[in-house]
Amino acid sequence: MVARRDIVSDRHVFRAVDIHTTNLKTGLKMKVPANLLYEIVTQDGKLAIRRMQAHWELNRMSRILMSQGLLGLRTIAVMNWSMLRAFGPAWLMTYFRASRNGVGRAGKERIEWLANRIGHDGNEAFAPGATVDLPGGTTASAAEFLAGCTALDACDLLASGQTVSGLASVDWGGRTRDAAFIAELDPNGAQVKRLRWFWEG
Repeated sequence: MVARRDIVSDRHVFRAVDIHTTNLKTGLKMKVPANLLYEIVTQDGKLAIRRMQAHWELNRMSRILMSQGLLGLRTIAVMNWSMLRAFGPAWLMTYFRASRNGVGRAGKERIEWLANRIGHDGNEAFAPGATVDLPGGTTASAAEFLAGCTALDACDLLASGQTVSGLASVDWGGRTRDAAFIAELDPNGAQVKRLRWFWEG
């Protein structure tokens, strides 16, 4: 695993990584972009990882595998069988449904639209009652966030299930910050229900 960017924000670490993996049964090598969010707690006077979320695009991984011909098809079969044995059929079907029913390209395009509308009128990108979580434990409304944000450039977007995550440069509170975010969208990828920000200091 190669880290492209680490953002340490309060008790969270957001890592944009490339996961390099080799299937032990088929020998196929893959590189899968992913966004990882670690939640850190203090336990017995030491820091410990309480929870880790991983976001990657199953459809992108499937396209990479399919492009490898018979070796790719064999690798897909091996991976599916391994997940079936480890987690059972119910979990595997839920996993597949989530990949098909996720916000996908529509969700990423919505985040790009929001970034382009900062400084104008980006309210349409947010669902009624949407919240924006800022570092330091502050929760703002969409209107409050839009009032305080003067520029936003989002990149390296990944759509996973109902979320879009990525890296960003954001002007907030009179400062330009290197940041990361996780946006939770409605099932159609049309509106943001919750936007979580991570940045240092």
